[in-house]
Amino acid sequence: MIKLITFIAIAVFYSGCATVTNQQTYNVPFINSDETVQLQIGMTKYEVLDKIGNPLFVKSGLNNTIIWIYEVRTIEVLSDTDLKAMEIRYNKTNPNTRHSNTTHRIEITFINDKVKQWIRIAEEKDEQSNDEIIEKEQKPKKDISDIKPKKLSESITIDNNTKDKQNWIFSPSITLGTTLDDLGTGLGVKVLYKNVGIELNGNTTTIERKNYGETIRTQIKSNNFLFLYQRNLKKIIAKFGLGLSTTERTYAYKYDWDSDSSFVVDDDERPKEVFPTAKFGLGKHFQYKKLDYTPMLEIHFFEEEIGFNLNTSFNFFK
Repeated sequence: MIKLITFIAIAVFYSGCATVTNQQTYNVPFINSDETVQLQIGMTKYEVLDKIGNPLFVKSGLNNTIIWIYEVRTIEVLSDTDLKAMEIRYNKTNPNTRHSNTTHRIEITFINDKVKQWIRIAEEKDEQSNDEIIEKEQKPKKDISDIKPKKLSESITIDNNTKDKQNWIFSPSITLGTTLDDLGTGLGVKVLYKNVGIELNGNTTTIERKNYGETIRTQIKSNNFLFLYQRNLKKIIAKFGLGLSTTERTYAYKYDWDSDSSFVVDDDERPKEVFPTAKFGLGKHFQYKKLDYTPMLEIHFFEEEIGFNLNTSFNFFK
């Protein structure tokens, strides 16, 4: 009898698993808070697609005004259950998470292909006929730029000071490697207003060479000042810079035949060299949590030579 009961239980268990695994379910595409916090006023359509993906549908498009609709869900974290106390303890974070049901939808408005505003809307029911929809689309719409902003709870708007702040980009950078022997690694900073700005870099490298029984060590310090033009090309960021570079060399010598000798610095002063420099770079924008960075490969004209640089910039106040 026990064997029969065990056999029936196993059969029911596996039949239930088969039913679950064979059943295919579908859901509507959605976004959550990880994507919505990346929205910014002034983003292009391509930047929005790169950050949060395709919309659920395009609501309308008229007079250079396009409206996209996205469905939003929140993230639920697993709670802890205390069996002894017979209570549930809620967690703020937990590795085990899942998405909740749909909470609302957001409506993103583009004017001239740039984000003007986004607002929270209730989930719409498709109860209108095609004739009603066509009739609505044919009616002239007011210019959305003349509409007064709604309350903060209903709409997200910004004043002129915030707009100006978002147009500024402050980007410290690190030169990770280069093919130019006289450049080396270093640090820099880039300041942009919209598409134009300036870039400052400081690099250091050391070169050693043998010469008739002695080792010559050359330390090269260089500074670069460039005027920049930077532009977003869909998913690629391109920049071009033109300016001046200065280099300063310090020499030290050591005799190879004397094992106890150390490097002696040559105290002779040498004038700084000044020459034109230029850069052209291509990179891609990434974001990990609150870290906003852009790796970039550059072609660099430096000291009448052409080489490649690999650097990464970190963006703030964008």
